[in-house]
Amino acid sequence: MLRVISDILDALDRGDLAALTLLDLSAAFDNVDHKTLIRRLETSYGIRCTVLDWFSTYLPCVPKKTVVPNFGDNFVKS
Repeated sequence: MLRVISDILDALDRGDLAALTLLDLSAAFDNVDHKTLIRRLETSYGIRCTVLDWFSTYLPCVPKKTVVPNFGDNFVKS
């Protein structure tokens, strides 16, 4: 993180523009069956090796959740 801040400050000192985009994947896979997603990534999109391994190890750590209609956001089934 310090390297990112340093690079941004260096760019600004040079008069360049700097932008930082952060991507939050925490909710991206809530309602997707993880085994189906892994199979689809491999067969339909040709994702293999390191990238597929990354998804395979990341997805089990992401809890799937289902919000039940008419109960509001307070009732979430994990």
